[in-house]
Amino acid sequence: MKRPLRLLIALAVIPLPAPAAGDARWVSMDAPEVLDASVLGLQRSGIALPGGFAVDTSLAADLGLLPNLGVRWALAAGPHRFVAGARYAQFVGTDAYSAVITSLQPVVKRFDPSFSGPSAYAVYGFTLGQLTFAAELRARLMYFVSGSATAGAAFAFNESWSVVVEGGVRYLQGAPFVTDATLQPKVAAGLRLAGKGFGFLAGADYVGFDDPMFPALPVMPVVDLCWSFQ
Repeated sequence: MKRPLRLLIALAVIPLPAPAAGDARWVSMDAPEVLDASVLGLQRSGIALPGGFAVDTSLAADLGLLPNLGVRWALAAGPHRFVAGARYAQFVGTDAYSAVITSLQPVVKRFDPSFSGPSAYAVYGFTLGQLTFAAELRARLMYFVSGSATAGAAFAFNESWSVVVEGGVRYLQGAPFVTDATLQPKVAAGLRLAGKGFGFLAGADYVGFDDPMFPALPVMPVVDLCWSFQ
Protein backbone atom coordinates (compact mmCIF):
# COMPACT_ATOMS: atom_id res chain seq x y z
CA MET A 1 0.00 0.00 0.00
CA LYS A 2 1.34 3.40 -0.93
CA ARG A 3 2.31 5.74 1.87
CA PRO A 4 -0.18 8.57 0.99
CA LEU A 5 -3.06 6.07 0.99
CA ARG A 6 -2.02 4.68 4.38
CA LEU A 7 -1.90 8.24 5.76
CA LEU A 8 -5.42 9.00 4.48
CA ILE A 9 -6.80 5.83 6.07
CA ALA A 10 -5.10 6.67 9.38
CA LEU A 11 -6.57 10.18 9.36
CA ALA A 12 -10.03 8.84 8.50
CA VAL A 13 -10.25 6.70 11.65
CA ILE A 14 -9.20 9.52 14.00
CA PRO A 15 -12.31 11.09 15.59
CA LEU A 16 -12.65 14.76 14.64
CA PRO A 17 -13.77 17.51 17.03
CA ALA A 18 -17.48 18.24 16.86
CA PRO A 19 -18.47 21.68 15.51
CA ALA A 20 -19.90 22.65 18.91
CA ALA A 21 -18.85 20.73 22.02
CA GLY A 22 -21.19 20.03 24.87
CA ASP A 23 -22.43 17.23 27.09
CA ALA A 24 -26.00 18.57 27.20
CA ARG A 25 -25.72 19.54 30.85
CA TRP A 26 -26.34 22.88 32.51
CA VAL A 27 -25.32 23.54 36.13
CA SER A 28 -27.59 21.10 37.97
CA MET A 29 -30.10 20.09 35.31
CA ASP A 30 -30.09 18.47 31.91
CA ALA A 31 -29.85 20.88 29.01
CA PRO A 32 -32.63 20.91 26.37
CA GLU A 33 -30.22 19.80 23.66
CA VAL A 34 -29.78 16.83 21.35
CA LEU A 35 -26.57 14.95 22.08
CA ASP A 36 -25.58 14.53 18.43
CA ALA A 37 -21.88 13.77 18.97
CA SER A 38 -20.07 11.36 21.26
CA VAL A 39 -18.65 13.15 24.27
CA LEU A 40 -16.13 12.63 27.06
CA GLY A 41 -17.02 14.86 29.99
CA LEU A 42 -17.15 15.08 33.77
CA GLN A 43 -20.92 15.45 34.15
CA ARG A 44 -21.70 13.28 31.12
CA SER A 45 -19.73 10.95 28.88
CA GLY A 46 -21.77 9.27 26.19
CA ILE A 47 -22.03 7.64 22.80
CA ALA A 48 -24.50 9.29 20.42
CA LEU A 49 -26.82 6.87 18.61
CA PRO A 50 -29.27 7.39 15.72
CA GLY A 51 -32.72 8.83 16.38
CA GLY A 52 -31.64 11.20 19.14
CA PHE A 53 -30.68 8.39 21.53
CA ALA A 54 -27.48 8.19 23.55
CA VAL A 55 -25.96 5.80 26.06
CA ASP A 56 -24.23 7.78 28.78
CA THR A 57 -22.61 7.79 32.20
CA SER A 58 -21.66 10.43 34.75
CA LEU A 59 -17.88 10.24 34.90
CA ALA A 60 -17.80 12.33 38.09
CA ALA A 61 -20.03 9.78 39.84
CA ASP A 62 -17.98 6.90 38.44
CA LEU A 63 -14.84 8.40 39.96
CA GLY A 64 -16.74 8.77 43.26
CA LEU A 65 -17.31 4.98 43.35
CA LEU A 66 -20.86 5.22 42.01
CA PRO A 67 -20.76 3.41 38.62
CA ASN A 68 -23.80 4.32 36.55
CA LEU A 69 -25.26 3.82 33.09
CA GLY A 70 -28.08 5.69 31.43
CA VAL A 71 -30.11 6.02 28.25
CA ARG A 72 -31.12 9.45 26.92
CA TRP A 73 -33.44 10.53 24.11
CA ALA A 74 -33.83 14.06 22.76
CA LEU A 75 -35.74 15.72 19.93
CA ALA A 76 -35.52 19.23 18.46
CA ALA A 77 -38.72 20.29 16.63
CA GLY A 78 -38.48 23.91 15.55
CA PRO A 79 -38.03 25.98 18.72
CA HIS A 80 -39.21 23.10 20.92
CA ARG A 81 -36.90 20.66 22.71
CA PHE A 82 -37.94 17.38 24.34
CA VAL A 83 -35.62 15.23 26.48
CA ALA A 84 -36.19 12.07 28.50
CA GLY A 85 -33.71 9.82 30.24
CA ALA A 86 -33.18 7.14 32.86
CA ARG A 87 -30.15 5.91 34.76
CA TYR A 88 -29.17 3.20 37.22
CA ALA A 89 -26.32 3.61 39.70
CA GLN A 90 -24.65 0.97 41.87
CA PHE A 91 -22.66 2.27 44.83
CA VAL A 92 -19.44 0.32 45.48
CA GLY A 93 -17.70 2.64 47.93
CA THR A 94 -19.28 1.64 51.25
CA ASP A 95 -16.07 0.32 52.82
CA ALA A 96 -13.91 3.18 51.53
CA TYR A 97 -16.32 5.91 52.67
CA SER A 98 -16.89 4.21 56.02
CA ALA A 99 -13.16 4.08 56.69
CA VAL A 100 -12.80 7.80 55.96
CA ILE A 101 -15.77 8.84 58.11
CA THR A 102 -14.80 6.71 61.11
CA SER A 103 -11.27 8.09 60.96
CA LEU A 104 -12.57 11.66 60.97
CA GLN A 105 -15.34 11.06 63.51
CA PRO A 106 -14.17 8.63 66.26
CA VAL A 107 -17.67 8.57 67.82
CA VAL A 108 -18.98 6.92 64.62
CA LYS A 109 -18.35 3.18 64.85
CA ARG A 110 -19.73 2.26 61.44
CA PHE A 111 -20.97 4.32 58.48
CA ASP A 112 -22.80 2.39 55.74
CA PRO A 113 -23.85 4.72 52.94
CA SER A 114 -25.79 3.21 50.05
CA PHE A 115 -26.69 5.32 47.06
CA SER A 116 -27.69 2.56 44.62
CA GLY A 117 -30.89 2.84 42.64
CA PRO A 118 -32.64 4.23 39.56
CA SER A 119 -33.34 7.79 38.53
CA ALA A 120 -35.30 9.37 35.68
CA TYR A 121 -35.82 12.83 34.25
CA ALA A 122 -37.80 14.72 31.62
CA VAL A 123 -37.04 18.15 30.15
CA TYR A 124 -38.98 20.55 27.95
CA GLY A 125 -37.16 23.46 26.36
CA PHE A 126 -38.04 26.38 24.14
CA THR A 127 -35.53 28.43 22.14
CA LEU A 128 -36.25 32.05 21.33
CA GLY A 129 -33.29 33.66 19.57
CA GLN A 130 -30.40 33.90 21.99
CA LEU A 131 -32.56 32.72 24.90
CA THR A 132 -33.34 29.11 25.77
CA PHE A 133 -35.85 28.28 28.49
CA ALA A 134 -36.20 24.85 30.08
CA ALA A 135 -38.16 23.00 32.75
CA GLU A 136 -37.02 19.71 34.27
CA LEU A 137 -38.63 17.07 36.49
CA ARG A 138 -36.26 14.55 38.09
CA ALA A 139 -36.84 11.63 40.48
CA ARG A 140 -34.37 9.38 42.33
CA LEU A 141 -35.28 6.17 44.15
CA MET A 142 -32.14 5.29 46.05
CA TYR A 143 -31.94 4.42 49.74
CA PHE A 144 -33.86 7.63 50.25
CA VAL A 145 -36.39 9.24 47.94
CA SER A 146 -35.55 12.55 46.31
CA GLY A 147 -36.76 14.62 43.42
CA SER A 148 -36.64 18.08 41.98
CA ALA A 149 -38.55 20.50 39.79
CA THR A 150 -36.29 23.04 38.13
CA ALA A 151 -36.74 25.88 35.66
CA GLY A 152 -33.76 27.41 33.89
CA ALA A 153 -32.72 29.84 31.21
CA ALA A 154 -29.57 30.26 29.15
CA PHE A 155 -28.59 33.43 27.33
CA ALA A 156 -26.04 32.98 24.54
CA PHE A 157 -24.17 36.23 24.08
CA ASN A 158 -22.11 34.82 21.18
CA GLU A 159 -21.75 31.52 19.31
CA SER A 160 -19.77 29.83 22.08
CA TRP A 161 -20.46 31.50 25.44
CA SER A 162 -23.67 31.58 27.46
CA VAL A 163 -24.77 32.30 31.00
CA VAL A 164 -27.16 29.91 32.75
CA VAL A 165 -29.49 30.49 35.72
CA GLU A 166 -31.67 27.87 37.41
CA GLY A 167 -34.23 27.83 40.20
CA GLY A 168 -36.69 25.39 41.70
CA VAL A 169 -37.36 23.07 44.63
CA ARG A 170 -35.79 19.84 45.85
CA TYR A 171 -37.77 17.14 47.71
CA LEU A 172 -36.08 14.84 50.24
CA GLN A 173 -37.59 11.96 52.18
CA GLY A 174 -35.59 9.62 54.41
CA ALA A 175 -32.24 11.31 53.80
CA PRO A 176 -29.72 10.82 56.64
CA PHE A 177 -29.44 14.55 57.31
CA VAL A 178 -33.20 15.28 57.07
CA THR A 179 -35.51 14.11 59.88
CA ASP A 180 -38.77 14.50 57.94
CA ALA A 181 -39.81 14.83 54.32
CA THR A 182 -39.01 18.35 53.28
CA LEU A 183 -38.86 20.80 50.39
CA GLN A 184 -35.70 22.84 49.93
CA PRO A 185 -34.99 25.73 47.56
CA LYS A 186 -32.80 24.96 44.57
CA VAL A 187 -30.77 27.74 42.93
CA ALA A 188 -27.80 27.56 40.56
CA ALA A 189 -25.94 29.74 38.07
CA GLY A 190 -22.96 29.32 35.79
CA LEU A 191 -20.96 30.39 32.76
CA ARG A 192 -20.81 27.91 29.87
CA LEU A 193 -18.52 27.52 26.86
CA ALA A 194 -19.40 25.33 23.88
CA GLY A 195 -16.44 25.74 21.55
CA LYS A 196 -15.25 23.51 18.73
CA GLY A 197 -14.49 20.15 20.31
CA PHE A 198 -14.18 21.55 23.85
CA GLY A 199 -16.76 22.57 26.42
CA PHE A 200 -16.45 24.17 29.85
CA LEU A 201 -18.77 25.22 32.66
CA ALA A 202 -18.07 26.97 35.95
CA GLY A 203 -20.83 27.77 38.40
CA ALA A 204 -22.34 27.31 41.85
CA ASP A 205 -25.28 25.27 43.13
CA TYR A 206 -27.15 25.87 46.40
CA VAL A 207 -27.46 22.44 48.04
CA GLY A 208 -28.23 23.36 51.66
CA PHE A 209 -26.33 20.35 53.02
CA ASP A 210 -26.45 20.32 56.82
CA ASP A 211 -25.38 17.14 58.63
CA PRO A 212 -23.98 17.18 62.19
CA MET A 213 -21.10 14.92 61.17
CA PHE A 214 -19.89 17.25 58.41
CA PRO A 215 -19.20 20.95 57.96
CA ALA A 216 -22.17 22.91 56.65
CA LEU A 217 -22.14 23.11 52.86
CA PRO A 218 -24.80 25.56 51.67
CA VAL A 219 -23.23 26.21 48.25
CA MET A 220 -21.26 23.77 46.14
CA PRO A 221 -18.99 24.84 43.25
CA VAL A 222 -19.71 23.12 39.93
CA VAL A 223 -17.07 22.58 37.25
CA ASP A 224 -17.56 20.66 34.03
CA LEU A 225 -15.13 19.85 31.19
CA CYS A 226 -15.97 17.93 28.04
CA TRP A 227 -14.59 17.01 24.64
CA SER A 228 -16.95 16.13 21.78
CA PHE A 229 -16.07 14.04 18.74
CA GLN A 230 -17.88 13.34 15.48
